[in-house]
Amino acid sequence: MNPIVVFLIEQLITALFSPDTFARVEAAVLRWETSHDGLLSGPAKQAGAASEIATLGIAQPGNATNLLIELAVAKLNANKGN
Repeated sequence: MNPIVVFLIEQLITALFSPDTFARVEAAVLRWETSHDGLLSGPAKQAGAASEIATLGIAQPGNATNLLIELAVAKLNANKGN
């Protein structure tokens, strides 16, 4: 993805959620993405991140949590150049 897409992701997040909420979700996604030495599948990482987000007390309905996770993954991949 290019920087324009990352910018659009950030704008969507700002419009729908608080930046603090997304920063916490992004940190959880990054932890699950970089831990476990690549032994987890995508769905397992998403489930782990969702569980951590719930533990942190970030109260979002299920679909909103999944959207936040997907946006965080897209931003992470865009920043890595994938």
